[in-house]
Amino acid sequence: MNLLTKNSVNKRESLLRYYGITLGQKPSIEDYNAAAGDYKAIMLSNLLFIIERFERNKSYPWIDTKYNLITGSDADESDPFCGKNAVYSWIQGRALESLSILADWIKNNCDDPDCGSLAQRTDKVLKTVLESVLAAREKNCGHMFFCISPSGRACFVEPKGSVREVKLDEDSPYNFSDLFCSKGIYAAACYLNDRKLMRTGREYISRVEHAIWNGSFRTDQPQTDPLNPVGNKNGRNGYSHFMIQIGAICLLMKNEPDIETADRALKLIDYILENYVNCTKQFKELEQYDFCEYIDNSGKPYKQDEHILCDVGHVLEFVGLTLKFAALCRCFNGITQQQLSHIREIEMLVPKIFVHHFNLGFNTQAGGIYKLFDLRSRSAYNPTMPWWSLPETIRAALLCMNLPAGNNLGDELENIFIKSHNAFINNYINSSKNLLAYQTIDENALPVNVIPAVPDLDPNYHTGLSLLESIGLITKPAGK
Repeated sequence: MNLLTKNSVNKRESLLRYYGITLGQKPSIEDYNAAAGDYKAIMLSNLLFIIERFERNKSYPWIDTKYNLITGSDADESDPFCGKNAVYSWIQGRALESLSILADWIKNNCDDPDCGSLAQRTDKVLKTVLESVLAAREKNCGHMFFCISPSGRACFVEPKGSVREVKLDEDSPYNFSDLFCSKGIYAAACYLNDRKLMRTGREYISRVEHAIWNGSFRTDQPQTDPLNPVGNKNGRNGYSHFMIQIGAICLLMKNEPDIETADRALKLIDYILENYVNCTKQFKELEQYDFCEYIDNSGKPYKQDEHILCDVGHVLEFVGLTLKFAALCRCFNGITQQQLSHIREIEMLVPKIFVHHFNLGFNTQAGGIYKLFDLRSRSAYNPTMPWWSLPETIRAALLCMNLPAGNNLGDELENIFIKSHNAFINNYINSSKNLLAYQTIDENALPVNVIPAVPDLDPNYHTGLSLLESIGLITKPAGK
């Protein structure tokens, strides 16, 4: 299947071909390389979907992934929550990051003429969306918000469908939209080699980080699934913003590495490990390495109707981002021996956390990772399984497998990689529609209309960026 041209006759092996490879228990080098080829096809085909939709409606200066993969149709434009009048900043910020990184990869790693054209088209889309995000941020006094109007004004869609404007000012709290958009602006600036905009993005990232540490950061995510508690609640303190900020530091370490920036990430990682993970068995009723999604104001596991919740996907994503940061530090000549020693301690710990939680959250029968697991009953709390945790797990597993020898988890890690890869390919990828992934499946491995966080499809962020990094790792797994 050639994804970028209608010519079905193509005698050469192309990175644009998709075979839907599943892996056996002991994959060969050829098996790994074939899986990497499928990752390239998924990544590029998803990108093509985004670009083509944007080009069809140039009067709409936003990424449009408002498509229901189950019904095979666009969202109803009159739908106040799913239609085009609801622009989601999470999607736009994530898209800026993914488009920037993927366009750069295509230009530097692909000599296929069709890919060259795709890179140019991506470049144009990126610049337009960047202008839209920057203009919206200016209209909202330096902030972004979960939902904005097509003109860029912050708004909120009421449960019954009415839309009300949200007034933001300079003193409004920073939120997840700010976090995603600060990363996206900085990534775009680096790709465009715009030094002034890089400074803007870097300062935006720092302001968000300051809010995270001083406790003023707030979530702007509405609840879309009754079994997925979100929102700001006194005494329920999550760690996901600390985790995603590690991803922001990774961008800084890749483009402008320094010792102080490395320390910022280590501080975030240490805070999460020390406060949310039962490493030292400080949470008596939980098992070692159990990872709480929330803690209360006294630092104990937060009880949600007597349940202690763990978002297994977040744990696996945390491992991936942490090890990505560690790998970037090892490429930085200025890293100190003290920092390297600290990083090595982290690298010894997080694979244990990774294996523990995959075993908790992976549904072997269906092939997916539960959204929420109850650490008290040791059973699923929210049994639906979103797509995003699998590409995140694929990347994290490969990062664990490529660590320096010493964790003695090689066979378990490879087994996790194989299970995650096969589940993603078999249960989520729609081979008839740009290799897009169904957002959520149920315990029967069937796609269901459950929104994980945003109704729009992934703008190649969890899927594309995780798989892109996996491509570089999968061709050299440890022990192969």
